[in-house]
Amino acid sequence: MIMEIVGAAPDAPFKAWCRNVHSQCGEDGIIEQLLKLAGLPKGYFIEFGAWDGRHLSNCAKLADEGWSGCFIEGNPERFADLEKSYADRPEIKAVNALVGTKGNNALSAILRRVDAPKTPTVLSIDIDGNDYHVWAALEGYHPLLCIIEFNPTIPTHVLYVQDDEAALNRGASLTALFRLGQQKGYRLVAATEWNAFFMPEALCQQHHIATYTPEQVKDRRLEAALFHGFDGTMLVAGHRKLVWQGISYGPEDLQILPAELRSYADRVRTEQSSSQPTQRALREFRRLRKAASRGVRQALGRAFGRGGDRGRG
Repeated sequence: MIMEIVGAAPDAPFKAWCRNVHSQCGEDGIIEQLLKLAGLPKGYFIEFGAWDGRHLSNCAKLADEGWSGCFIEGNPERFADLEKSYADRPEIKAVNALVGTKGNNALSAILRRVDAPKTPTVLSIDIDGNDYHVWAALEGYHPLLCIIEFNPTIPTHVLYVQDDEAALNRGASLTALFRLGQQKGYRLVAATEWNAFFMPEALCQQHHIATYTPEQVKDRRLEAALFHGFDGTMLVAGHRKLVWQGISYGPEDLQILPAELRSYADRVRTEQSSSQPTQRALREFRRLRKAASRGVRQALGRAFGRGGDRGRG
């Protein structure tokens, strides 16, 4: 058997710019080059979740270079570290808030409270879930470079956006962010493994900055392709590990039908009497599986202290 993801890592010019000072996947170098191409001098940055303002930060390098800005962190312990990191930098605001999409926690409301400029130079959104909705809800502010986290396990032919819930950690596909960017007047100018870079279309045209489609920039090495054979056997190609949990899986973990019911010939020859026992077995299996799934969800809900049917979507 042969299975692989073909063309997993596209070769784009911005890949040569990747360099880490504080960032995780080369974002520091890409930011530096894009700012140079656009002729943008030292300016104002916004970043959240900021952690301590140093660890894997997309804007700490800018702070080191004398920029002013705003770090936002919702976790109280991390926020205490953030305050210590920039205690001697009054031009850098530290805000303890969980950024949402409505009311006082909306990004626009927070930026008004810290007197952020209406056209900040760099905006970095990294909250492991609701990034799409926070960017979509941003009004009255027009960053010149937006860095938005996407879910790298989702292929470019899939448009996926989680529900607008801060407690969910599923994220959005790069294609969904690309379309949102288009609606807001932005173009995709680069991407690392899980961060997409957007700049206003007019700025790209003015400075001849190359723009891309998701298919041209997305690294597919964390994707898995799930499909099934004619006989109902589930198959998976590509990355076989839950990226953030570190748990490996394979086809044996994904089978829906027991081996005895995986048969293509019996499926298509339904008119023959020899197939009738298999068809009855399949119907009974579907009934039992539905009942078992409901029971498993309820048991997990009781075990982990939440409703068994939570997390639809």
